[in-house]
Amino acid sequence: MPSSTFESLRVNQEIFLFVVISLVLLLNAFVSVALLRSGVYSKGQVVAQSAIVWLVPLLGAAFVGLFLLSQSTRQKASDRGSEHENWQNAEAKSFGESTGD
Repeated sequence: MPSSTFESLRVNQEIFLFVVISLVLLLNAFVSVALLRSGVYSKGQVVAQSAIVWLVPLLGAAFVGLFLLSQSTRQKASDRGSEHENWQNAEAKSFGESTGD
């Protein structure tokens, strides 16, 4: 094979490696910012989970990100439940029924 073929393969590998590393860094940054903004965890938990994200780059970000997503989904579901209860209480009060409060 001519040397130019090897050089083009090497350049393609370098570009691929650069793209992969960039994507991993973006994912880590995204999960870290989501952790900081979540307000669900204590400062110590945020520090520990951020350490996992950055020390185990791809798997750490995936696990912490999925766990964070599941917690926010749970929180939204419980918020919807309390909105539904508030609506039922208001409706019951408007019809003079007892709400159990």
